Amino acid sequence: MEEITAEWLRARLGDDRGRKAEFSRVTGIAPDKVSKMLSGGRRVQSSEIPKILQFFGESASGVQDPGLQEIVDLWEQLTPEVRQFLRNSARGNAQPENLLPDQVGEEDQ
Repeated sequence: MEEITAEWLRARLGDDRGRKAEFSRVTGIAPDKVSKMLSGGRRVQSSEIPKILQFFGESASGVQDPGLQEIVDLWEQLTPEVRQFLRNSARGNAQPENLLPDQVGEEDQ
């Protein structure tokens, strides 16, 4: 999947204010944050990616791992509260003893 950048968003939203307002409403991303994303002053947050892709009728295709694709598909169905709970759980489990050997040390930086 390509990175969602300011250019990526501008190419899809264009200059139509109504489309930007609809984007904000549907994705739940505040209008001021959308403006900052479009100007390059704010990066898209990982939690926003599924909503953005869904708005544009795109998917997180390009995911090679079937297990990861299943997680992405399930993620899109979850409420924001459950997503936050899962993010917090993952962070809590990202301890050196739970990481793959080649990942140990990267979390400590």
